[in-house]
Amino acid sequence: MNPRKLLDIRFSGHEENVRECLAKLRVWTTSLHFCAGFRGEIELVLAEVLNNIVEHAQPGCLNDKIHVRGELLDDRLAFQIVDYGAPLPYLKIPEGAQPRLDVEPQDLPEGGFGWMLVRNLTSDLHYERHPGANYLSLSFAPGRCL
Repeated sequence: MNPRKLLDIRFSGHEENVRECLAKLRVWTTSLHFCAGFRGEIELVLAEVLNNIVEHAQPGCLNDKIHVRGELLDDRLAFQIVDYGAPLPYLKIPEGAQPRLDVEPQDLPEGGFGWMLVRNLTSDLHYERHPGANYLSLSFAPGRCL
């Protein structure tokens, strides 16, 4: 397989390392000649997922590893993200329902949009918990702007 079609990054769970991972992702997706809008969607989703891992699954655990693997397949761009932190609540991906916005400005939510974005921007999303590890698989259908 063409190595240009593979992305394989391992790093410890710290926000600075997430930024470095996203920079490598940006270089990789640019080398695959995806349009800027599609690259931005991929980066937004991975930023949300990786920051959630660092903030919620591995808080304060700088030695915990995160593994991001991306692969360009014939019909999609597929990723698997593995971390060794706490499992997702109820062992499932949050619903990602849109928070209520029909409230006073001071009552607008500060968060709650992340999983909604992840669900809306991916074409496939799957989570499994194996002993001591979380496995999140997600993919994007790039057909609209190769």
